[in-house]
Amino acid sequence: MAIRQIIIKGHDSPYDLNLIEQLGISVKYINVSRSSESINMDKMNDHVKYDFVPLNAVMIKIIDGDIVGKNEWAFGLSFIDHRSIYISVHRLKQQYYQKDDIKECMKFYGKTPDELVFSTYTESQLIRYVLIHELGHILTNREFHCNDNNCIMHSIMSIVDLTKNSHYCTSCLKLINDHILSG
Repeated sequence: MAIRQIIIKGHDSPYDLNLIEQLGISVKYINVSRSSESINMDKMNDHVKYDFVPLNAVMIKIIDGDIVGKNEWAFGLSFIDHRSIYISVHRLKQQYYQKDDIKECMKFYGKTPDELVFSTYTESQLIRYVLIHELGHILTNREFHCNDNNCIMHSIMSIVDLTKNSHYCTSCLKLINDHILSG
């Protein structure tokens, strides 16, 4: 089934989604309060199985709570079969990054998260990166990460990785277009 619309709940402001709209997908915003509940990745199906998602649409819920599992965390999660995406702003906030994280960032990049991310990007821009990445999973109908370091579908392991790429590579864009046309 071809995706023709994405519905975003819990937004603060519209996001620059020209990249998505150029694919022939419309964007609808529903202004509802964000949930502050943290989500356990090990029990995620409990959250998505009762969501109503209109045909030809993807439902995106932006939440304030964290998304965590036993030994993992995520900025966002996509559920292909349910056409649902959860995006957490918890780790997209400057306040989240404490002194230990700053030390690790300094060791690895030689700069703090403030210098690398928060002095340049707004929360809205960071949400956009997560949204486009997670939507890529749904639009390609695949749980994969791209091998191209310059693609937004490349693995995201940190707040710094999140901001490295803002577009799909040629291969991922082809997968998305093929999936859209076949639906």
